[in-house]
Amino acid sequence: MASDLDAYGWRIAFLLGALILPYGLYIRRSLPETLHADDHLPHYDAQSAGFFGILRDHGRAIWTGLAILAGGTVATYVLNYMTTFARVTLHMDAPTSFYATLVNGVFGVAASLAGGWLSDRYGRRRLMIVPRALFFLAAYPVFMLIVYQHSTRALLVGTAILSILLNVSSGAFYVAFGESLPKRVRGGIFATVYATSIALFGGTTQPVIAWAIHTFDNPLAPAWYLLLFTAASLVAMVLMAESAPVRLVAKDAGDEEPGLPPTA
Repeated sequence: MASDLDAYGWRIAFLLGALILPYGLYIRRSLPETLHADDHLPHYDAQSAGFFGILRDHGRAIWTGLAILAGGTVATYVLNYMTTFARVTLHMDAPTSFYATLVNGVFGVAASLAGGWLSDRYGRRRLMIVPRALFFLAAYPVFMLIVYQHSTRALLVGTAILSILLNVSSGAFYVAFGESLPKRVRGGIFATVYATSIALFGGTTQPVIAWAIHTFDNPLAPAWYLLLFTAASLVAMVLMAESAPVRLVAKDAGDEEPGLPPTA
């Protein structure tokens, strides 16, 4: 019942979300420390470099990472908005609208894990770029299908397709971004860039697309916003260096496959 959801049902989602905390603490306590292990990057003296030196020395990784995270953040929050979009803009019933969030979450988790695993085998850049390019090509047709077909199947299948393509790419990116930074600055830069992206783009995406839908009276407005930031993230991915051990070993051995983008 809608009244039950308003009264107490929304708290259940927060309770389920809190269940991840013990698992996160378990992972953090059980992971081996790798700070002093061999690294594919040379040693970096972060203390001597200082704050502005770190920004200068790792500017390429920081700005490409921020652009990619901006595109991924906008896409994530657009997909998270699909329930509200279906309910408010398309006037679909509540159960169908909530299924969109469920589909996005289930397929997103599976695709993220697959993206990380496949990037270990085939390299980070191709697992970032190819799915994100397909996401760019699919975004507008999927929104057109959802808007004009106006069916449960279109909503859920379209959400699943976009979630898979986005999260395969994101799964590879998170590994690549960490690998592009020396260990002494990895945690600080990653956390700062991630938090900046979420604050700037995660906090504004849904209000902006809701405003655009209302102002331009166009239910396809989220797709245009999505395309803009996806294009920016694709450019940044092309500029990002390859970091997967399997590709670096192949490059050192002179076995890099012809036709691949440069890895450095």
